[in-house]
Amino acid sequence: MVKRFLSLNLLPSDLKDVVDWGAKPGSVSMTTAMVLVTLPDPDATRAAFEAAIEHNITRGEAVQVRQAYLRGMGPIGKCIDSALRTRPRIERREAILGAITLPEVSNKLGTLTPEERTRVLEAAMHKAFPGVCYRGCNLGMRYFSLLFNERESQALRASLGERSLEETISRQIEQMLGHGGSTGCPA
Repeated sequence: MVKRFLSLNLLPSDLKDVVDWGAKPGSVSMTTAMVLVTLPDPDATRAAFEAAIEHNITRGEAVQVRQAYLRGMGPIGKCIDSALRTRPRIERREAILGAITLPEVSNKLGTLTPEERTRVLEAAMHKAFPGVCYRGCNLGMRYFSLLFNERESQALRASLGERSLEETISRQIEQMLGHGGSTGCPA
């Protein structure tokens, strides 16, 4: 441990000054610095320290960067990017729950299997909102659910305008089921 601590003396003075006891914005933690100082190339060390400051790289991520670099996985920038990609990402999703507004449509949906109802909703979405993508959907006899990421949700709202989503979906399904019961999409 003392040897690793003393290895920080090998750093240029500007990099020594950014090393701190804890992980704080604008600094590199002592444990992260002790890993990065062992990189064999001074330019790679400097780039890794700059990335550690910018992205608040943890000791574990520094170990990943070092291992990737020593194994010849590419330039230091690529090794840093690789370590940063292992971080969890938060993806915001929006679930929309709606009701079928037409009782006669609900009655017809009751005669379909769950898989057929899902295909009906997929086809209705495609016809009513061409070009709008979604993550998933489900259609029961009286209710439906749609799952969107943030961008897709905004596209739906823009396409919907002042129309009611429930009314639009219900009318589209009514039109599809009124034409011989076809789902309007291949099985």
